[in-house]
Amino acid sequence: MKIWQKKIAQSEEIQIDDVIWKIIFFLRNYYIKFNKSPPMRLLVEELNRKFGNKIGNSIYLQSKFTGSPALQASKISGLPKPNHCI
Repeated sequence: MKIWQKKIAQSEEIQIDDVIWKIIFFLRNYYIKFNKSPPMRLLVEELNRKFGNKIGNSIYLQSKFTGSPALQASKISGLPKPNHCI
């Protein structure tokens, strides 16, 4: 983990664990492929497809993040915020 990622996660009050890492790497690969960060609904669908419904579940993702999972995960990943995120 880079220092700036750790600082962002701490400022967002997010505990980085294996699941968060999976999401971060998933988002980076998604961004490389599509040149954008996925909005929440698409993030849930794609995480469900890749990791199953435990991680690809909006309620579970809400429990891992303090705010919008799509927005905060993109921020920690160093990516632009997804479209349709406030």
